[in-house]
Amino acid sequence: MFYSLPAETVFEAKEKNRRATLILFGVLILIYVFFANLFAVPLYWLFRSFGMTLPSAPSMATYTTVLAVVLAAGHFVLARHQSLDNLLSQIGAKPADPQDQYHAPFIHIVQEVESATGIQGIRPVVLASTGLNAFSMEDGRRQTAIGITEGLLTKLNRAELSAVIAHEAAHLLHEDSRLVTTACFLFGAFKSINAGLSRVMFLSPHGVYSMNGYSSRRRSSGGFTSTLLALWLISGVGYLATKLIFMAISREREYLADADGVQMCKDPLAMAESLYKISHRYRGGFPTTFAALFIMNPEDSDLDEGEGWCADLFSAHPPMDKRLKKLLDWAKSDVAALQSIDEQEERGSMPTAASPRETAPMPNFMIYQNGQWVGPYSPAQLMTLGLLTPSSWICPAGSQEVAKASENPFLLPLFQNQVAATVSSNTCPRCKVSLIETDYEGASVLKCSFCGGHLLRAGVLDRLISRDDHSYSVEEVQKAKAWRDSQRGPLGERDHFPPIRCPLCGQAMSKAIHSYLTQVVIDHCTNDACGTIWCDGGELETIQMLIEDAHQSKN
Repeated sequence: MFYSLPAETVFEAKEKNRRATLILFGVLILIYVFFANLFAVPLYWLFRSFGMTLPSAPSMATYTTVLAVVLAAGHFVLARHQSLDNLLSQIGAKPADPQDQYHAPFIHIVQEVESATGIQGIRPVVLASTGLNAFSMEDGRRQTAIGITEGLLTKLNRAELSAVIAHEAAHLLHEDSRLVTTACFLFGAFKSINAGLSRVMFLSPHGVYSMNGYSSRRRSSGGFTSTLLALWLISGVGYLATKLIFMAISREREYLADADGVQMCKDPLAMAESLYKISHRYRGGFPTTFAALFIMNPEDSDLDEGEGWCADLFSAHPPMDKRLKKLLDWAKSDVAALQSIDEQEERGSMPTAASPRETAPMPNFMIYQNGQWVGPYSPAQLMTLGLLTPSSWICPAGSQEVAKASENPFLLPLFQNQVAATVSSNTCPRCKVSLIETDYEGASVLKCSFCGGHLLRAGVLDRLISRDDHSYSVEEVQKAKAWRDSQRGPLGERDHFPPIRCPLCGQAMSKAIHSYLTQVVIDHCTNDACGTIWCDGGELETIQMLIEDAHQSKN
């Protein structure tokens, strides 16, 4: 349950951000005007020395200033009107899947936030990262999004997740997200231009200077050299100035979003718990130009935990200790209580509410067909083969108890839930039998009940890598690591399965090593619009346990 914020608080926050936007625009104009005139002075005298007829110096300065203002305004308008789709694609955010058991609660919470804030059409999006973080974003057309990482979904319970989303909703309501999105694009553009010019000037063999700074292959045209140098200075100073202006206001807005987020969710302890968990884990490592968008800096930074003029200028996030203290004073608790809760959850004694539970495996059955008993088969295999009906005679493997399938307590619920609908029209690329639509750690996947292979739609593998619902024994992990260490040589010598076609779109699938960490060879659909992945039996589990083991080793 979320509650609306007082109108006075929201109005003051919006006014502050509008003033900051004007300051940002003014600084951008000053940067362009200063460097445009600085660049125009030597060009003016150069052209005069060739006898060219030019307007007077004051007139040239006026023309240059007007041109600089137009360019600055164009740059600002471009930054302000970047589409939300473009911005989300730059950080790799994808729409949340309502069929996913982890994504569904997140979608519902965002819908509740819409009612509390009055902001309609907030897009719930997810980042395929094992890190813990969250962000909000707004473009110039007032389209908004709240995003979280897959790792955050697996580590926070519903109360903590609600608190994080309330924090990000407060940013949207205050119009923080619109200002931050504009600022991120501005200094991101300046940084990209500066980095590109640096490569041309210092790294390229045809550039202006060599890497050691000495003169090397100068351009024949001094004007070209001056142009590159001027653009490099403009982009560098522009990046620094826009970043400093933004940093000057960004720390205070995090405190306000924490406070107003608590006002909405009425749970300061849940907000403190979520921030504590995020601060003590990997946070995603997203591009630095977008760091200010996130609830916590994706990169570890000493400045974030510091105070004073240097930290205020160069850090977008206030010290975590101060944020926690404000929240814990409100909740009448302390850091020791947060540590205790976190340790209990890590040991598994307090599972997160969002985590779907695993179901117990079903027994195998013999089935009477054409005058003889065949099997044993699992219920999924019976469904795949089309052998199972309510009137079929079945016998649990290793038993003598013959009965109708509809009378078996394991099979009856399957009929009642229309099990036949879970049999896919797509067939296993190895076994050529129908695949079964099943749940795997909260995500919908297609599985072969014979070879154990998994067909994963686009993006699903990234989700599953972030989840740890399945537990693996030490022996299983050691065996997987020993197998990985034994993988050597070209791809063709390591994988002897024949080529396959995608069961979903029919296009050819190509083989590739999942990652250096896992060394598992998986099949990718060559159709970019499809993006399906096939993992042969045991490969998905191997990928998961090796990545999970690596994360535990880091912690």
